[in-house]
Amino acid sequence: PERSAQQTEIAKFWVESSPAGWNRIARTIAAQQNLDAYQTARLFALLQLGEFDAYTTSLESKYHYNFWHPVTAVELAASDGNASTTPAAGWQVLVFPTPPIPDYPSAHAIAGGTAAAVIESAITGRIRPFATTSTSLPGSVRQFESVSDAARENADSRVFVGYHFRHATDVGLVQGLALGRYIERNALRKRRN
Repeated sequence: PERSAQQTEIAKFWVESSPAGWNRIARTIAAQQNLDAYQTARLFALLQLGEFDAYTTSLESKYHYNFWHPVTAVELAASDGNASTTPAAGWQVLVFPTPPIPDYPSAHAIAGGTAAAVIESAITGRIRPFATTSTSLPGSVRQFESVSDAARENADSRVFVGYHFRHATDVGLVQGLALGRYIERNALRKRRN
């Protein structure tokens, strides 16, 4: 099926580096919530720890499962041993290149889930709706009711751009949310005397 205009916008919006996008979101929310210097420093330290761990766990999983990307699967559909699949001549990803690592799980979805869980866990009180921008789609502003909504859209974007199968993004998001909650609960705790 063809991408809708909205799916195309989402795909291009989130194609930028995950840490860059999620740092921007964290800055917006830290300002919105009037975090003090300690809360802000802890939020960003946890976020950086989380993004690093997200990519580390993703790469370990990717090379364990070593699953092909959609672009390869579509091209080789006639020889994949599945009579229900057929090649789609000329199909390509929306934004080149496809990341040169295996498909499953989506590192972008893991990084987004981790960032969302860190932000939601580290901030006390309700996070209000927010807007954010992207370096990969200048001039576009996306609005979100929650950080979790942004993480879901971030994961979906990898399907829309053609980099990942849906299963890779769904599992990646769940893995990232769990990792982010773990990091917030266990890292950089105040020291008790």
